[in-house]
Amino acid sequence: MLNLVTDASIEPVTLSEMKTFMKVDLTDEESLIEALIISARLSIENYCGIGLITKTYDYIFDDVADVIKIPLPPLQSVDTFVYNDEDYDETEISSSYYKVFSYNKNKGEVILKPNYEYSDAQVGVRGYRIRFNNGYGDNASDVPNLLKTALKLTVAHWFENRESQDIPNEAKRLLQQYKVYNIGLG
Repeated sequence: MLNLVTDASIEPVTLSEMKTFMKVDLTDEESLIEALIISARLSIENYCGIGLITKTYDYIFDDVADVIKIPLPPLQSVDTFVYNDEDYDETEISSSYYKVFSYNKNKGEVILKPNYEYSDAQVGVRGYRIRFNNGYGDNASDVPNLLKTALKLTVAHWFENRESQDIPNEAKRLLQQYKVYNIGLG
């Protein structure tokens, strides 16, 4: 289970950039364009299975394994790793007992070191929580240009076709190289 702790503090594209891209000078549509930028970011993140701008999540899971795959790349960092005892009181697992790895499109893993000893007090149901940060960075300039272009194409499409809720095909073609596929191979 994923819980959003802190959402993105900015968007990858500014209102000014979007208006220039769409060649819109009117000010009476600005609140709509800003809402479309947010919606497009969320749609692209969902479509690709990634984060664009830094966000913080809690990943809550039942059982711990030696390798824990962190959802929603790109993984920036792991803040805390905790387990619950039988009273669901959290105890932090020292970072000396695990290593954080990023690989292939910044997918992330937490790997428990062999010296980690499981406590008898650990529970299975929602027994573990990892707080992590994902996204390309804190600034719009950290987001790859192809992702920003796909976002701009999506906002422009939705602005012109207000009944549309789909990411346009032109944007999907740009997004393909960022899309995370989980094919169950570990």
